[in-house]
Amino acid sequence: MHPILFTIPLPRSELPLLPGLLGLGLLGLSLAGYAWWRKYVGLLVFGVALAATSGYAGTKLANSAVTLGSVAVPAWGALLSVWLVLAWNLTQRSARREGTRAAWLGDCWVLSALGALVFARVGFVAASSARLPELELFALRQGGLLGAGALLGALGTAAWFLRKRPQCFWQWLDAGAPVLASGVVLIRVGCYLEGCDFGTRLAESSPEWLCALGSFPRWGDPDVAPVFGAPAWIEQVKGGSLGPEQLTTHPVHPAQLYELSLGLLLLGLCWTLGPRRRFHGQLGLCALFVYALGRFLLEALRGDAGRALFGPHLSAGVALPLGLLVFAAAFSYGPALSWSGARRYALIAVSALPALLMGVASFGHASAPSPLSAAQWLALLVALGVGYAWSVRAPLASSRAAAQH
Repeated sequence: MHPILFTIPLPRSELPLLPGLLGLGLLGLSLAGYAWWRKYVGLLVFGVALAATSGYAGTKLANSAVTLGSVAVPAWGALLSVWLVLAWNLTQRSARREGTRAAWLGDCWVLSALGALVFARVGFVAASSARLPELELFALRQGGLLGAGALLGALGTAAWFLRKRPQCFWQWLDAGAPVLASGVVLIRVGCYLEGCDFGTRLAESSPEWLCALGSFPRWGDPDVAPVFGAPAWIEQVKGGSLGPEQLTTHPVHPAQLYELSLGLLLLGLCWTLGPRRRFHGQLGLCALFVYALGRFLLEALRGDAGRALFGPHLSAGVALPLGLLVFAAAFSYGPALSWSGARRYALIAVSALPALLMGVASFGHASAPSPLSAAQWLALLVALGVGYAWSVRAPLASSRAAAQH
């Protein structure tokens, strides 16, 4: 694994930043003007955002220059770009299939993507302000995006944009289910190649194939500074559990691949449930619920220290069963409504079993208390939101179907 897919060799040169930023600003204004004329809301917002960002950067970096040379194409960024193009195509296909105006869903997609990026960055800076006080909101070179914030930003922006067309929002949510699944797959492949978002250390008795997947490399010669390595390698070296001369880390859980598997499961869910859905929004709500449940559990295996943690300090044997009970409650007053009679009550009882079994299994096994991560808190919030939305949408769809017959 390596974070760089390939490098494009280019001659070395130095260019002032101001002309390029002015050019980007003019491009943004041109796009905004064209979008205003053609009434493309998404493109209008993008053009204004590009012009404003370029103008702000121009005031801060007017006297700066950038040294150009060989261009390294990062794996994570390349896969993110592939996903953005794929998401656009999936949205347009869904609009044609549902008979919805493609312009509405297209504009919603653009705005949701921008909202996701803004909320992801703001959420990361807000959650990391205590740990990294020098972190600046617009200093993107400092890195950091909060995935939980991206999901919240996308949903909130779409709900705001389509507030006067509620049916279109639920259609957009259904269209977003395969988009979410494909994004989880592609972005987690990039995370695995980058080596970020890794898991906790594996037990000594773990199978060899799992240890091989969870061993991340050092990049570069240890005798030539600076020495680079995957984030897991750097963290273990800083923590003193690994020497800088070691080529690979102690094996950790490949949490990126676990979540990639979750994305594949979501794709299978979209393929299976899509033709069988009973109301608009059902596919999207299912995908959100399953993703939230999987993310809540997988976060317990994450070992990277850069995550935002807050809330009461609880051991995993207490926090995870309580969280699973929240998911069971959300399932009971939400998705369980799709069944009736004894089957519904049986499913409600089954939904509470994981919490009970996990609580029994962890009884007597003490673990260090720790707060939940931001992603886990959002997962609980999403589960409750899905339950509420399902409790409203499912009876409404049933009454409409009964009225038609």
